[in-house]
Amino acid sequence: MEQNLTRIFTLFGGLALFLYGMDALSHSLETAAGSRLKSLLAAVTGSPVRGVLAGAAVTAVLQSSSAVTVMVLGFVSAGLLTLRQAVPVIFGCNIGTTVTAQLLAFRLEDVRGLVLLAGLLLCFACAGQKGRAVGRAVFAFGLGGLLVYRFLCGRWRGQKVFARRLLAATLAFACAFSVVHIGIGKFGQWNTDSDLVEEYTNALKLKEDLPAGDWRVDTYKTHDNLGLWLDKSCLQYFGSTAAPSILSFYPALGVKRDVRSEPELSNYALRGLLSVKYLLTTQKHQEDFLAEADEGWSYYDTRDGYLLYENENYVPMGFTYDYYLTESQYENTIKTTRSNLLMRALVLKDEDAETYSEYLQPLPEERLNDLYYDTYVEDCDARRATASRVFTMTNSGFHAEIDLTRENLVFFSVPYDDGFTAYVNGEQADIVEVDEGLMAVLCPAGTSRVDFVYQADGYSLSRTVTLAAIPVFAVYCGFWWDRKKRKTA
Repeated sequence: MEQNLTRIFTLFGGLALFLYGMDALSHSLETAAGSRLKSLLAAVTGSPVRGVLAGAAVTAVLQSSSAVTVMVLGFVSAGLLTLRQAVPVIFGCNIGTTVTAQLLAFRLEDVRGLVLLAGLLLCFACAGQKGRAVGRAVFAFGLGGLLVYRFLCGRWRGQKVFARRLLAATLAFACAFSVVHIGIGKFGQWNTDSDLVEEYTNALKLKEDLPAGDWRVDTYKTHDNLGLWLDKSCLQYFGSTAAPSILSFYPALGVKRDVRSEPELSNYALRGLLSVKYLLTTQKHQEDFLAEADEGWSYYDTRDGYLLYENENYVPMGFTYDYYLTESQYENTIKTTRSNLLMRALVLKDEDAETYSEYLQPLPEERLNDLYYDTYVEDCDARRATASRVFTMTNSGFHAEIDLTRENLVFFSVPYDDGFTAYVNGEQADIVEVDEGLMAVLCPAGTSRVDFVYQADGYSLSRTVTLAAIPVFAVYCGFWWDRKKRKTA
């Protein structure tokens, strides 16, 4: 019994040191060649095959498919890589991560001392930070190998139960680490989340009691993702994924957008631009809200534990403009008043301005600066006068109906995405990216029915690949079943 406990403790100790060595290796290599790896990935993802090879190679070096996957997702969010470029790289990550297991199969114990010595010499001999990082990476690699072969493989590699013990220890360690890691992050929320259940149950009731219609909501000092509970698009949002266009739209307005979207209440013009109709808060925070809010909010009602304030400057989704700005002009304006400016003029890419200038006039120079609350109210009135009379969300996008006196671009404050397809009166129409991340579509004079249908970019390709893979997998299974049957016979 005592011998078995000693072996278990030795197994856990060796595993912990091995994982530490792998973690140190990943961080050191990322420090030494992080920017080069980013450049390499961006340059070699031109074709799916090169993307797979690049993902496998980089993951084999970093020994962490998670690290490379996070880097790739960061590139996609920043717009540096498309989904079609990213998917092959992630496939390659799953191939490259198998190198860790392959290293266990190689007999590297004969050179482990030399690797440790080389890493240590590099740490002391190199003056630069990157040189030392390379040395630490080599030393960590040697340390990991030493511990693996000394505490794990050297003692139990010849036993049949070794693989099962190693798997059990890895799973147990991962489970314990996850519990501790999540617990440390959540313990501090016990006080701030004490009313989470109450707000959640009240929100489910409020969902049935909200006024009818499709519009956005805003919240003030409530829990994250209240909009999800209400099945409404909400300005205050916490989510690790976002359309890449949002990561350019919000920062251009001076609004931080990472995993959290929380534009300040003082940015009143953003509420009109994004068609926010109601703001929700609680009785506990009503006084703070009234002290901070502008005069454009009026008390509407108290329902299911929430106070509803109506936006007096609400503009329905889908409206038109008389003026436009080019992106070059827009980027030279003051960032803090750009939300006001976007209620006055549509921002077009320089190349699109040439195409659509016949429908809109350039914004006069003198109207670039009178951006105050009073003029914002006037701009909201002008946009509301040409807004859609019908706007409804659908399972695949949204539908709008609008009456125009002349042909014009109709603006929708929906994040631009390659997966959207627009139809005007049943005919497919071009979607114009405007305001550095939102969408517009050209509609003729008279009544127009506008439909935006969303299908994730790459979905059709992935469906084709999946269907093609099914018979391949069936042949593969049949081959191994036949082979096993022959061996048994």
